[in-house]
Amino acid sequence: MSDQLVLATAELQTGQSVAAAHHLQEIGQQLDRLLAAGEEMYGIYSLKAEVLALSGDAEGAMQALNRAADLGWRDDWLAQREPSFAALWPRSDFRALMLRVDAADRRMRSQLKPDQ
Repeated sequence: MSDQLVLATAELQTGQSVAAAHHLQEIGQQLDRLLAAGEEMYGIYSLKAEVLALSGDAEGAMQALNRAADLGWRDDWLAQREPSFAALWPRSDFRALMLRVDAADRRMRSQLKPDQ
C-alpha cells in the first residue's frame, strides 16, 4: 500500500489530475529505484501496476501485474474492486489473469485442506 497512491486516486476522482500525476510520478520513480537495486517482490510489481493503470498505461500495468502474479501475488479479489485497477477491469487479459490467480489459490487451498 502507498499513501501517495491513495492520495493520487482521490485527486484523480476529484479532477486534480496535475497533482495526481505528480504523486504517481514520485511513486513510479521510487519503484524504479527499488527494481534497479535488485528488489524483486510481488508487492513492488503490484504497486507499479496500479501506478501505471492510473497513469493510463494499461499495457505496462498488465505486464507488471503478470510479473507480480508470477512472484506470488494473490490479491485478485482486491484488484477486481480497487479503483486504481479500474482501467484494467474490461480487459480480457486482466480477467484471464484473475482466473489464473484464483485457480492457483484454489490449488493451494486444496493442498492445505484436501478433504474440502
